[in-house]
Amino acid sequence: MTRQGSRLKAAISIGFSALVISLAGCTGDQAGPSAQQPNPLPTPVTTRTEYVTLSDTVASDARKWSADEIAAQITDMTYLRNRPGIGNEVFFFSPDHVVYTWSSGKKFVETATWSVVQRTPPTAPKASFFICMSFTDIDSSGRAIVGRVTTRCFDPAILYVVSVDRTRGDVFGLRGREAAPFELPIPRTTISTLKQ
Repeated sequence: MTRQGSRLKAAISIGFSALVISLAGCTGDQAGPSAQQPNPLPTPVTTRTEYVTLSDTVASDARKWSADEIAAQITDMTYLRNRPGIGNEVFFFSPDHVVYTWSSGKKFVETATWSVVQRTPPTAPKASFFICMSFTDIDSSGRAIVGRVTTRCFDPAILYVVSVDRTRGDVFGLRGREAAPFELPIPRTTISTLKQ
């Protein structure tokens, strides 16, 4: 047998031995990793996007800002917004791009990531910048609903209309909280009134 033939026979022999060794752990009667159940399939994620916009007839300098200018304006700010007949919402946009929200009727604080992105809502003629927040959906008791995510995208002008109250800092201490500081009233109010 030639030297090249000997090497080929040795390589096949080593390859066959490796195959036998690797198959040795695959029998069903042995304990160990191969006897474990396979990983369950990942939970499918259902996402939906809600756009919160103002009429194009409402003039607002916020609509003229760049993405960086919008981010600079909302970072480290608390906003109080009233939704007539529904209640109040408080948003604190932290510098680390986490938003903490607290709403009337809810005993917990929700958290989401926030970013400023360019989007075209289904009813809009062109793209514009939005403040988008991606929340894991929460049930009425405050538990996360696995696999359900809602992204709320705000026209930045929403946060700068006269009826929205705002101030610098996390004035209600929402960062890192799970429970709401107190019950947020439904009628329109102000940050200063809530701080009394």
